[in-house]
Amino acid sequence: MQKDNTNRHEAQATYPAELRRSASVSGANTLNQKDEDFSLMESSDLVIKPQGGDSSVNLSAASPEKSKKTLGEPLVEEVPLKHKRKKQKKNIFALRLKQLQDKKHLFNFAKKEKPVIKDETKTAKVFKFIKSRHHSVFTMILKNVFFAIVGLGIFVATLSVDNVLFASQKEEEVKEYTYLHLSVDESVNVSLDGKTEIAKNGYQIQEGLEISTNSSDNVEIALLGQGVLRLASNTSLTFDKVDEKAKRYLVTLKEGSIWGNIQFDDYDLDIKTETVLVTPGASSFSINYDGNLTRIYADNHDIFVGIRDKGKTINSFWLAEGNQARISDSKVKNKADTIQKLLYSKLIKEFGYGRLSVKKIQDDPWLSVQKEEDVNYSNSVQASRLADIRKKGLRTLRAGSISSQTKALFTDLRTALTFSEKKKTDNLMDSIFANLQDAKYQYLQGDDTDAAIRLSLFKEDISDPAYISNTGFKQSLFNKLHEEFFSLQFAIPGDPIYPVKEQLYRELLSVNMRPYLNANFEFDLLTSKLNDVYDSIDDNPVDGISAFSDYTNTYKTVVAKYRNDIDKVGDQIVRQNVLVDNILFIYPELYSLSNFEAKQLIEEDYLLVVNKKADKKELKQTFISSKIDLLNRIRYFLFNDRLEADNARQIVFFLVRNIEDLQGDTLQLAAINELFEKRMQDIGVFWEYLKSPEYYDTNLHGSSHEERFEAFKSIQEKEITYQDIRKEILGKKEMEDLTVEKVLVQAEKDMESAGFSNIEFGFYEDVNQPRIPVLKAKAGGIEFRATYDWDRKLLSSIIVDEDLISADGVKLEKAKQFIYQAVSAKTKVIKRPVPKPVEPEEEDPQADVKNVAEVFMAQKFKQFGMIVTKDEVVVVDLKNGIYQIDNVYFENNRSAKFSFTYDSVEDMVIKLVVHTKKGDEEFDNAFEASLLEKIVKKVYEDSL
Repeated sequence: MQKDNTNRHEAQATYPAELRRSASVSGANTLNQKDEDFSLMESSDLVIKPQGGDSSVNLSAASPEKSKKTLGEPLVEEVPLKHKRKKQKKNIFALRLKQLQDKKHLFNFAKKEKPVIKDETKTAKVFKFIKSRHHSVFTMILKNVFFAIVGLGIFVATLSVDNVLFASQKEEEVKEYTYLHLSVDESVNVSLDGKTEIAKNGYQIQEGLEISTNSSDNVEIALLGQGVLRLASNTSLTFDKVDEKAKRYLVTLKEGSIWGNIQFDDYDLDIKTETVLVTPGASSFSINYDGNLTRIYADNHDIFVGIRDKGKTINSFWLAEGNQARISDSKVKNKADTIQKLLYSKLIKEFGYGRLSVKKIQDDPWLSVQKEEDVNYSNSVQASRLADIRKKGLRTLRAGSISSQTKALFTDLRTALTFSEKKKTDNLMDSIFANLQDAKYQYLQGDDTDAAIRLSLFKEDISDPAYISNTGFKQSLFNKLHEEFFSLQFAIPGDPIYPVKEQLYRELLSVNMRPYLNANFEFDLLTSKLNDVYDSIDDNPVDGISAFSDYTNTYKTVVAKYRNDIDKVGDQIVRQNVLVDNILFIYPELYSLSNFEAKQLIEEDYLLVVNKKADKKELKQTFISSKIDLLNRIRYFLFNDRLEADNARQIVFFLVRNIEDLQGDTLQLAAINELFEKRMQDIGVFWEYLKSPEYYDTNLHGSSHEERFEAFKSIQEKEITYQDIRKEILGKKEMEDLTVEKVLVQAEKDMESAGFSNIEFGFYEDVNQPRIPVLKAKAGGIEFRATYDWDRKLLSSIIVDEDLISADGVKLEKAKQFIYQAVSAKTKVIKRPVPKPVEPEEEDPQADVKNVAEVFMAQKFKQFGMIVTKDEVVVVDLKNGIYQIDNVYFENNRSAKFSFTYDSVEDMVIKLVVHTKKGDEEFDNAFEASLLEKIVKKVYEDSL
């Protein structure tokens, strides 16, 4: 998973820390999958071969660079914890005893209670003795002495333990800086600050160190935690930044090949070439650079690729798993201005974006060996982390036992007697997270019931109002949740320990953690869920399908928070569209109607963040192209027995209708023929085949779908084209029970549910014709006319104030927001006089809508020849459409000023005041707005 970041486009040539995780894309971006078939997805260009030469490795130092924090740092600074210990102690005892009772009943314990161990028996006797004598003076004295001794013991122990921990922490900090080292079979020469020495296994990498390999292929750099970089022969790179404490590295690849795997830890790594910045995030990858061409391959999960010119990132894209890209330095330098403006679909075409086939990887000596090494490496990381959990064992033998209660008491006493606020917080965190650690262990042992109870206790502890109301506690909790989550990056759906990772997902995205979340972090967590799908679906499709459903639900939840300001997360929506496109292209296991509907929602969100009309059209064409790719993939998967015919038929039906929706109201078949005819060959015949069970569902015509399809084609009297099936797919609805009246009533209900009012339909008499003319309707205070497709629930040919704001179809539920945005964008270019200073007022929640309505009214009356600006329009009653227009005049008679009240619902002037030399003439009789000029003229002339 990747961390938070700021705008990559303002990055400098030196270490651009603020480039960490945000993919700022120029204009609107999308993924254009070009490959119709695996045989067409191979690229012969990405073959990275080790070079021959000397076996030595030379290292020299470059100038070091100062370390500094960035906005991308994931962990917030800790604030001392301040709270009342007595109240918390009481809450913890009551909470854990009650939870023990509730959870035992909830999970229906069927196992026998384990015998009380020896130390618990002694403790129980002491408490029982004290309880039985609680009325006597002797008991009171004994209790006071007992707790004084215990308290003193804990106090002394606390000081000792704290000192030991402090010393060990200092020692750990020293050791932490040695985790970054060079690992090779033979010794190598190291040159740093003009000094040369021999470096062997365990050599510490330092900032400014240059590493150059010759013929040696086994140079490995172990990064802090459990990340690794492996270098091919004839590779030269420099560590421009080494900040082990912040876990941040910047590497410049001068030439050669790097394979990296940093998917198991949360730290930042950037790798630069002359015109490329690669931010791998939680992924494995390969980068090759020959001095002009940078070849990048994303092996596991996605990586960010920034295109750089003169030290700044000018455009960027996401390289999805299994894909490659090729960026030429000369092309970037010669076409920098053009590249900066390219939309996503054209950008990726410019740099050879496409899938790297399995065959190409197998034929490449470097890539094939590294993939094999990576499997072993990943397995070793998982094994070591699981072994560490098992080695630690249980922190508490049984949840709710006497020993666990006593331990909680001692923890509270020790915390109360600790002077350092930070240590108090650490002690409390250690106690609370004991249940999480025990849940991990119990899941690995197969005791899911006890593990679930401990997870529940953990959740209750971190939600305790006595704790969560403290800011310092919440900050420390966020840090700890963050750390624990990344320690379980290896866990995937289906693993015994995965429920713990799921719990951490939920807690990080909870309301309590909201102050420490931002859009990039939330979307990175969302992407991590999609990575779980990639990692699990091959081994266990059921878990992968369930994980994808979880991803789509989480996407809706996360995006809903930014629905009213969706432009802020535009880059992240681009990223999600790219990744979901890619995963659907690869895995037929995910081919269900609900998943394709979820993908369509992402595309609709993508269209919302694109502002220019021309860009929207290009983006829609890209979506159409992608859906044609998927139509061909459906046939490929069906012919290879990876998809059921019934499922294929449903999705083909959906995709064809979706393509037509994207075409909107411009359904010229000629345009479709010109753009897509070659790519849509056989789609018509394929659709008819999917409708013919006597062929696809029997072996009479062949043993495979491909053979039966060929047999079906041979009996066709004529070739069935895409145009032949368009009307069939788009018009296949039962019309017998429909009447014009029913259609119009339902259409009005649909539009009212979408937020429209004052709806007036035009002439409509044929239910087989789905398009109904809308002569008039209102979106808030904005009046418009359009065409409504009641079958597909689309508004097209939307006209506001005689301006066509969209010829293409817009989904009905999003049309109101689209109209607001279109009118707002139009009014931004109107020059307005500088308003006079006014006293600050309370913020009006409907201010934006009122602003649009005022501008709309001003433009409306300008058509009558009236001199009026937005400042003369006042919203009296937005809901009922009442406006006051003051001190205006007509172009052909500027002496006759007047004011009036206008009812936009009835299109009537309901009050008029003409300002004459003799005084104001008032009229309260309502009349049509079109008569306004004649009445004003007559009243003014009569007053002279």
